[in-house]
Amino acid sequence: REMIPVTNDAVGRTPEEAIPIPDIAARFHDAVDESPELAVQHGNRELLVRSVALSPQGGRLVILQDVTRFGQEERSRSEFVASVSHELRTPTTSIVGYAETLMEEGDRLEPELRNMVEVIHRNALRLTALFEDLLSLARLDNRSSPLPLRPVRVSSIISEIIDKWRPAAQEKGISFQTAIPRGIKVQGNYQALIHLVGNLVENA
Repeated sequence: REMIPVTNDAVGRTPEEAIPIPDIAARFHDAVDESPELAVQHGNRELLVRSVALSPQGGRLVILQDVTRFGQEERSRSEFVASVSHELRTPTTSIVGYAETLMEEGDRLEPELRNMVEVIHRNALRLTALFEDLLSLARLDNRSSPLPLRPVRVSSIISEIIDKWRPAAQEKGISFQTAIPRGIKVQGNYQALIHLVGNLVENA
């Protein structure tokens, strides 16, 4: 009663009559197409609803958990990560730029010094990529609606990723081989798939 409105004379009534929240009332029915958990927004509260069948006697047990505070903390965490990543990306980009300038000196740098600059450059690039990943994840977390989906040609995703990472792979003596059935498509978000598969290729 503290979390949701329930009629005063709820005993003997159907769930729909007793609980004026359709998403929650529907969880009491055996025929419901249920997922293990359901998130329900009610007023200022965020509720997590779980439902299990009571076999063999029949009926259902529906459990409600108020996760409002956890949701607020998660949003705060996401905002913090996005803010820190954005602030750190700027100085890291400067480090990359200055390291590249020093590397252009070529043979005028002592071998030991050049090796140090290359290490700085390589790790600054890794930090930049890490911050970009964190910003991308924060943007996904903060979306109020699901990512738009459309048919995506798998070969297009793989080709774009290979083109991007081929130079780095060649430096390490790594070659790519692809085996993609012609014309195969998936229902997904192009940019999210590029990001996901690109991370797998980069890690490999």
